[in-house]
Amino acid sequence: NLVLLFDNLHWANELSLELIGYLLRNHQSNKMLVVLTVNLVEFDRTGSLLGDWFSRQKRYTTFETIQLKPLTLGETRAYFDGVFYQIEISDQEINYIHKITSGNVYYLNEVVRLLVQSGKIQLVSNWWHCETLENLALPDTIGTALLYKIEKCPQELKDLLTQASVLGDSFSFDLLAELAQIEEKDLEKLLIAAEKEHLVYEERSSKVDEYLFQSAALRQVLYESLSKRQKKRLHARAAVVIKEVYRNKSAQNFNTLTYHYHAAGQWQETFLFGQQAITQSFEKSAWVEVVKLGELIEEAVKALEENNELNESDLDLIVNIQNSYANALGNLGKLELALEQGQNALSLAEKKQSNKLIAQSCATLCHLGWYAGRFVDIVNWSEKGLLAAQTIQDKFWQQQIYFQAGRAKVRATPYEEALGDITKACQLAEEINQPNLLAEAQVFKGLLLYMLGNYREGFSCINNAIEMLKSLGDKLFECRAYTMLGLMFLYSHQHDALEKLHQQGVELSRQIGWRLGEVYLNSTLGRSYLQDTNLNIEKAQDCLERSLALAIEIGEKVSALVTRRGLAKIAALQGDYEGAITQIKQVVTALKSLGEFMVALEILGEVQELAGDTYEALDAYKASLEVGNYIKFPYCQWSSLLGQARCFYKLGNRSEALTTLRSAEEIVTKLRAEFNTREEGKYFFQTSRNVYELIAQIENETKIS
Repeated sequence: NLVLLFDNLHWANELSLELIGYLLRNHQSNKMLVVLTVNLVEFDRTGSLLGDWFSRQKRYTTFETIQLKPLTLGETRAYFDGVFYQIEISDQEINYIHKITSGNVYYLNEVVRLLVQSGKIQLVSNWWHCETLENLALPDTIGTALLYKIEKCPQELKDLLTQASVLGDSFSFDLLAELAQIEEKDLEKLLIAAEKEHLVYEERSSKVDEYLFQSAALRQVLYESLSKRQKKRLHARAAVVIKEVYRNKSAQNFNTLTYHYHAAGQWQETFLFGQQAITQSFEKSAWVEVVKLGELIEEAVKALEENNELNESDLDLIVNIQNSYANALGNLGKLELALEQGQNALSLAEKKQSNKLIAQSCATLCHLGWYAGRFVDIVNWSEKGLLAAQTIQDKFWQQQIYFQAGRAKVRATPYEEALGDITKACQLAEEINQPNLLAEAQVFKGLLLYMLGNYREGFSCINNAIEMLKSLGDKLFECRAYTMLGLMFLYSHQHDALEKLHQQGVELSRQIGWRLGEVYLNSTLGRSYLQDTNLNIEKAQDCLERSLALAIEIGEKVSALVTRRGLAKIAALQGDYEGAITQIKQVVTALKSLGEFMVALEILGEVQELAGDTYEALDAYKASLEVGNYIKFPYCQWSSLLGQARCFYKLGNRSEALTTLRSAEEIVTKLRAEFNTREEGKYFFQTSRNVYELIAQIENETKIS
């Protein structure tokens, strides 16, 4: 039995084909299978040596043709899951890779090999993680294959497609005709020839005569064959042609014009169209577009500054652009770069002495600082921004700063103080009639009410806000609301509801490219799997490692530390008490500077208790209770009291254990009353039952003694 595989048969010369034909004709009686892979473009080419050879073979033997279609977007996602098993890669990156490879498996393999070799895909905490991909250079193997394909075309067709590559991955018939300055009938002939060679194809569903390159990689190879001078000249010409052809639709082409003017080195036009384009993209929550435009405008501004071509009035626009750019970077998880842009905006606003711009920049920095764990800085920024906004009686920026300050205070002050700022933000949002801002503020108000023990009011507040956000179509704020609701489900042990919310929230986060959402939702679900009522170490580790890999990559410090404390608890559950205690102590130290160490102290107590270090566990529970009392967080209060009571009991102090349990019982009874139904609070009832059971056990033992 024999199987012969001949790969890329279209590259075979005439003698090689004759040898294979001889094998087919003279070994039919033997058990032999011949498999040939062929590029259909070469096979169908007029006058193809391969096509004629296949026609002759039909006289002597039979064969089956299996046409391999390009991978779909979904199959490309499945490819990554199959190759890497555990990989954190956003839909945005999958779309980009599918675009440049056009689903060609050979191209896909080569691109993935390059990404791994260059460190763009790397292993972090047992999970493969893909960085943000921009302007990816094609592997030489793909470039060589495509150049071979292009070189076989007539020179006139090569020149036309090279010019078309300047217009992008797609181009209209009218634009190319103007750019190439060619008659319509001649252009039609050339495009028909290009379609036959499988270089371009017509988009049938488009209202205009739209053509697309067969692959983004093909377009990239053609574009890179141009010299710098040729590129600048053609981009300048393309901008003129676009304005002329679409003179009645200029607003729809701000992005495209910005790109062409930037590539042409025309900085004033880049700045002019760029500030309009970035406003449009920001309103659509198109964060990737905003970042790309921000980079182009930043380069244009530097060039204009060097040439002393910036006006005083341009500074206002630059601050607005920098704030939009900073927010988009933050939403994509590039926090350090985002804060840098925000600081640049504030410096420029202070230089211009504009209270409005100062308030706007401070609000941006407060928003970004929350995700970066810069809570002390947020207090300073909020004070400066609030003063500026109040000076000019600007309620919009007052609302934004009260909201950001309230969020920051959740980390480091009593929840009632944070609730005061958030409530003020809700009132101002109503006064200025901004329903989306009102809904976002109500999400945090609901969370704070919940944290203060008002479960019913908190759930009602946040659910109403989510419905409002859905009706407004604000997907980013809706996704943020899911992360807050997830925390509420976590602390109330509503595991089924949390799993459903996690799936919904992650899908939406990937859809809009909000990577922080995936970090929070995976971390919350992972911690849920570590609760006694839902213990599943394998699932917990999977979620927490996924969250940690992404948090490290985007620089979200607080979430990375919160996730590490969960992984430390897993280590303790698996018997590594010493390693777990060391890791949690490191996390507690790091989190203290950020004001988020309360739950870490409680977990430290649990691990020390498991390890038999009862006195140390008692100290950790006492420290946790002290923080819980300060911020007035009943969940932390009752669970810390329960931990203390267990330690007192193990140390033989029944009286102190019972007194402590009575305090926990009082809190738990109030919290139980907040659930609308027993089914809704079943897991919380189950875990809080430990308080009542330990009370009964101690009382019974006391009676016996």
